[in-house]
Amino acid sequence: VVHGWDDPRMPTIAGLRNRGVPPKALLAFCEKAGLVKANSVCESGYLESCIREDLNENAERAMAVTNPLKVVLENYEGEEELEKIRPLVDFRQVELDEERKMARLGAGQSIDFGAIAKGYAADELNALYNEYGCTGIIDLGGSIYAVGAREGSEPWRIAVQDPRGDGYKETLELVSCAAVTSGDYQRFFKRDGVRYHHIIDPKTLCPARSGIASVTVIGKNSMLADAYATAMFVMGAEKAVEFAEKNGVCALIIEDDGTEIWVNG
Repeated sequence: VVHGWDDPRMPTIAGLRNRGVPPKALLAFCEKAGLVKANSVCESGYLESCIREDLNENAERAMAVTNPLKVVLENYEGEEELEKIRPLVDFRQVELDEERKMARLGAGQSIDFGAIAKGYAADELNALYNEYGCTGIIDLGGSIYAVGAREGSEPWRIAVQDPRGDGYKETLELVSCAAVTSGDYQRFFKRDGVRYHHIIDPKTLCPARSGIASVTVIGKNSMLADAYATAMFVMGAEKAVEFAEKNGVCALIIEDDGTEIWVNG
């Protein structure tokens, strides 16, 4: 939903994506149109948000940013396979070169930006919308950014899905801020009654069993909110509340049994 957008290139971009144009080709189109910077995803600030000391250390390394896990999990044959790559799941092996805007990984490491990519994209789009004087809702699936207010200065109303049902648990009223949710209810499968989802606990190298079903974080910086939501999901309610209170994070935590916990909100 966008009010006031008058750039004729946007329908073209939407049409290209709907026609199945590969993301790399779409990025090239956007760069040529002057809509994005060619090196925006490679800027060291993007990497730095993934491996920030205060997030990884204070959150007790609750977010697995180095990702040799992906290959192993896709070809999983037992716990011994996980133990082989455990030494690689360590953000401290990643070295940033601020001047050259480059990163050096440890041998055998790779990085997965899944915990912050949508948040980063929402921030970039929010900046673009503001540049053009737009208001509206950016919806990237779990990452929402309310750009300005609705007509008449009314807040945008955003529903928080019930992670264990078909309805909604809460309705948020947002103006010029993001609401980002991490949960185990969109991307998962069940086997022998056990839910296997996509949020990995770096301590166990397996889907997090924290007693939390979803975490929604509200804030101006969507990328940081995305990172916080993922890390807090892994921590469990008690540590997540402590972390949020210490860092001034506004969050809604929904536990497996449906219990709602508001922090700073």
